[in-house]
Amino acid sequence: MRKRIALGLACALLLGACSKSTEPAASATPEPTVAMVATETPMATTTLMASETPVASAAAMTPKVYKLAEIDKSGQTGTMTLTATKDGKTKVVLALTGGKFTEAQPAHIHEGSCPTPGAVKYPLTNVVNGKSETTLAVTLEDLLAMPALAVNVHKSAAEVKTYTSCGDLK
Repeated sequence: MRKRIALGLACALLLGACSKSTEPAASATPEPTVAMVATETPMATTTLMASETPVASAAAMTPKVYKLAEIDKSGQTGTMTLTATKDGKTKVVLALTGGKFTEAQPAHIHEGSCPTPGAVKYPLTNVVNGKSETTLAVTLEDLLAMPALAVNVHKSAAEVKTYTSCGDLK
Protein backbone atom coordinates (compact mmCIF):
# COMPACT_ATOMS: atom_id res chain seq x y z
CA MET A 1 0.00 0.00 0.00
CA ARG A 2 2.86 2.40 0.79
CA LYS A 3 4.35 1.72 -2.66
CA ARG A 4 1.06 2.75 -4.33
CA ILE A 5 0.88 5.96 -2.31
CA ALA A 6 4.53 6.77 -3.09
CA LEU A 7 3.94 6.02 -6.76
CA GLY A 8 0.82 8.21 -6.79
CA LEU A 9 2.72 11.10 -5.16
CA ALA A 10 5.61 10.74 -7.60
CA CYS A 11 3.17 10.85 -10.54
CA ALA A 12 1.42 13.91 -9.10
CA LEU A 13 4.77 15.69 -8.68
CA LEU A 14 5.80 14.85 -12.24
CA LEU A 15 2.49 16.04 -13.63
CA GLY A 16 2.74 19.24 -11.62
CA ALA A 17 6.27 19.85 -12.86
CA CYS A 18 5.19 19.30 -16.47
CA SER A 19 2.12 21.54 -16.35
CA LYS A 20 2.48 25.02 -17.82
CA SER A 21 2.45 28.00 -15.52
CA THR A 22 1.09 31.35 -16.64
CA GLU A 23 4.02 33.12 -14.97
CA PRO A 24 7.62 32.37 -15.89
CA ALA A 25 9.81 31.00 -13.15
CA ALA A 26 12.63 33.28 -12.01
CA SER A 27 15.27 30.69 -12.83
CA ALA A 28 13.70 29.51 -16.09
CA THR A 29 16.13 28.75 -18.87
CA PRO A 30 15.79 30.89 -21.98
CA GLU A 31 13.77 29.58 -24.93
CA PRO A 32 15.79 27.99 -27.73
CA THR A 33 16.62 30.46 -30.49
CA VAL A 34 16.37 27.88 -33.31
CA ALA A 35 12.88 27.60 -34.74
CA MET A 36 11.31 24.24 -34.10
CA VAL A 37 8.57 22.49 -36.06
CA ALA A 38 6.35 19.79 -34.61
CA THR A 39 4.93 17.10 -36.86
CA GLU A 40 2.32 14.75 -35.55
CA THR A 41 1.51 11.18 -36.52
CA PRO A 42 -1.25 9.08 -34.98
CA MET A 43 1.24 7.39 -32.66
CA ALA A 44 3.89 10.00 -31.93
CA THR A 45 4.95 13.60 -32.11
CA THR A 46 8.35 14.42 -33.57
CA THR A 47 10.10 17.75 -33.17
CA LEU A 48 12.48 18.73 -35.95
CA MET A 49 14.95 21.57 -35.94
CA ALA A 50 14.19 24.10 -38.69
CA SER A 51 17.36 23.11 -40.53
CA GLU A 52 16.33 19.44 -40.69
CA THR A 53 14.34 18.08 -43.61
CA PRO A 54 11.91 15.23 -43.07
CA VAL A 55 12.67 12.16 -45.17
CA ALA A 56 10.18 11.62 -47.98
CA SER A 57 7.59 8.93 -47.48
CA ALA A 58 8.03 5.50 -49.00
CA ALA A 59 5.29 6.27 -51.54
CA ALA A 60 7.15 9.40 -52.68
CA MET A 61 10.38 7.40 -53.00
CA THR A 62 8.76 4.73 -55.22
CA PRO A 63 10.40 4.79 -58.66
CA LYS A 64 8.22 5.70 -61.64
CA VAL A 65 8.92 3.68 -64.80
CA TYR A 66 7.99 4.81 -68.32
CA LYS A 67 8.31 2.90 -71.59
CA LEU A 68 10.31 4.30 -74.47
CA ALA A 69 8.99 3.22 -77.87
CA GLU A 70 11.04 2.97 -81.04
CA ILE A 71 10.70 5.71 -83.64
CA ASP A 72 11.01 5.22 -87.41
CA LYS A 73 11.98 1.53 -87.16
CA SER A 74 15.15 2.33 -85.19
CA GLY A 75 14.82 -0.95 -83.29
CA GLN A 76 15.57 0.88 -80.04
CA THR A 77 13.16 0.54 -77.11
CA GLY A 78 13.59 0.77 -73.38
CA THR A 79 12.57 2.37 -70.13
CA MET A 80 13.08 5.56 -68.23
CA THR A 81 13.03 5.26 -64.44
CA LEU A 82 12.49 8.35 -62.29
CA THR A 83 13.37 8.13 -58.61
CA ALA A 84 13.12 10.79 -55.90
CA THR A 85 16.38 11.24 -54.02
CA LYS A 86 16.63 12.02 -50.30
CA ASP A 87 18.02 15.47 -51.08
CA GLY A 88 14.98 16.57 -53.10
CA LYS A 89 16.28 15.84 -56.59
CA THR A 90 15.23 13.34 -59.26
CA LYS A 91 17.42 10.54 -60.58
CA VAL A 92 16.72 9.66 -64.23
CA VAL A 93 17.91 6.30 -65.55
CA LEU A 94 17.53 5.32 -69.21
CA ALA A 95 17.93 1.66 -70.19
CA LEU A 96 17.69 1.00 -73.92
CA THR A 97 18.02 -2.13 -76.05
CA GLY A 98 18.01 -2.85 -79.76
CA GLY A 99 19.39 -1.02 -82.72
CA LYS A 100 23.04 -0.68 -83.57
CA PHE A 101 24.31 2.58 -82.10
CA THR A 102 28.07 2.93 -81.79
CA GLU A 103 28.15 6.64 -80.92
CA ALA A 104 26.91 8.41 -77.82
CA GLN A 105 23.23 9.29 -78.16
CA PRO A 106 21.99 12.64 -76.85
CA ALA A 107 18.86 12.39 -74.69
CA HIS A 108 16.57 15.06 -73.26
CA ILE A 109 13.33 15.63 -71.44
CA HIS A 110 11.31 17.87 -73.76
CA GLU A 111 8.16 19.90 -73.40
CA GLY A 112 5.27 18.32 -75.30
CA SER A 113 4.67 14.71 -76.21
CA CYS A 114 5.87 11.95 -78.52
CA PRO A 115 6.52 11.47 -81.38
CA THR A 116 7.38 15.15 -81.97
CA PRO A 117 8.19 16.83 -78.66
CA GLY A 118 8.99 20.54 -78.37
CA ALA A 119 11.80 22.45 -76.69
CA VAL A 120 14.34 20.80 -74.40
CA LYS A 121 13.34 21.19 -70.75
CA TYR A 122 16.13 19.10 -69.15
CA PRO A 123 19.21 17.74 -70.92
CA LEU A 124 20.18 14.22 -69.87
CA THR A 125 23.52 12.43 -69.91
CA ASN A 126 24.19 10.88 -73.32
CA VAL A 127 23.17 7.26 -73.78
CA VAL A 128 26.24 5.06 -74.13
CA ASN A 129 25.89 1.30 -74.65
CA GLY A 130 22.17 1.64 -73.95
CA LYS A 131 22.56 3.35 -70.57
CA SER A 132 22.28 6.88 -69.18
CA GLU A 133 22.01 8.24 -65.65
CA THR A 134 21.33 11.87 -64.71
CA THR A 135 20.33 13.66 -61.50
CA LEU A 136 18.03 16.64 -62.04
CA ALA A 137 17.77 19.57 -59.62
CA VAL A 138 13.97 19.28 -59.42
CA THR A 139 11.81 17.16 -57.13
CA LEU A 140 10.03 14.19 -58.65
CA GLU A 141 6.74 15.65 -57.48
CA ASP A 142 7.41 18.97 -59.26
CA LEU A 143 8.62 17.19 -62.40
CA LEU A 144 5.48 15.07 -62.62
CA ALA A 145 3.25 18.10 -61.96
CA MET A 146 4.56 19.86 -65.09
CA PRO A 147 2.35 19.85 -68.18
CA ALA A 148 3.16 17.37 -70.96
CA LEU A 149 6.77 16.18 -70.94
CA ALA A 150 8.47 13.50 -73.02
CA VAL A 151 11.92 11.90 -73.02
CA ASN A 152 13.56 11.65 -76.41
CA VAL A 153 16.71 9.82 -77.52
CA HIS A 154 18.57 10.94 -80.66
CA LYS A 155 20.66 8.85 -83.07
CA SER A 156 23.89 10.80 -82.42
CA ALA A 157 25.20 14.32 -81.92
CA ALA A 158 25.82 14.57 -85.68
CA GLU A 159 22.28 13.30 -86.42
CA VAL A 160 20.44 14.99 -83.55
CA LYS A 161 17.34 15.51 -85.71
CA THR A 162 16.92 11.73 -86.03
CA TYR A 163 14.96 10.32 -83.09
CA THR A 164 15.40 6.68 -82.11
CA SER A 165 13.03 6.34 -79.15
CA CYS A 166 10.55 8.43 -77.21
CA GLY A 167 8.29 8.12 -74.17
CA ASP A 168 5.69 10.40 -72.56
CA LEU A 169 5.72 11.18 -68.83
CA LYS A 170 2.07 10.62 -67.88
